[in-house]
Amino acid sequence: MTENTPGSLHRRTVVAGAAWTIPVVATAIGAPLAAASTTAPQTSDIAITYLAASSNNGAVAYFGPDGAPGWGQNTGMILDLRLGNFGPGTATSASVDVFFYSPTYANGSASIVAGDGWTISAPENGVGGFAVVHLTYVGSLAPGGEARVILGYGTPAFIPSETKITNLTAYLVAADPADPNANNNSNTASPHYWVRQF
Repeated sequence: MTENTPGSLHRRTVVAGAAWTIPVVATAIGAPLAAASTTAPQTSDIAITYLAASSNNGAVAYFGPDGAPGWGQNTGMILDLRLGNFGPGTATSASVDVFFYSPTYANGSASIVAGDGWTISAPENGVGGFAVVHLTYVGSLAPGGEARVILGYGTPAFIPSETKITNLTAYLVAADPADPNANNNSNTASPHYWVRQF
């Protein structure tokens, strides 16, 4: 697993027509390869270009019983995430997993506040101590284009420290960071981002 420094942005190049081994993590490129073609395949270079988190009101939403800042029950946070395509090919899908670390998040609820072409599946509870939200983009993301999604995540109980949910960093790994089996992490060329808190 490769971990990058906070705030850094990284890109992966994806070759059209490749078959990936991890399910639902493939990026299809607009122009499929012809069987006898000698033309080089078009590629798509996908990167997280922006990532920020805040409370629903843009400030600390609640002070707990001990005076610590945080988020009260059912107040939650907003995560603003943007993917960019640095070309030269057109990307037609990409996926992002957002990991929320804290047992308090385990039964939270996620929803898309804004973002065309994005879908979401419910959080998976208890994945290596994380709550995980799966986001998928399907559309036509041309070179130079950006796909933005705003994710809302409601907290089921008081989150006792603001730093738990505002210090976010994005990094790329071959598979789920909670997955202890490194031998099945063979896909290293997919535009799949794991967004994890620190």
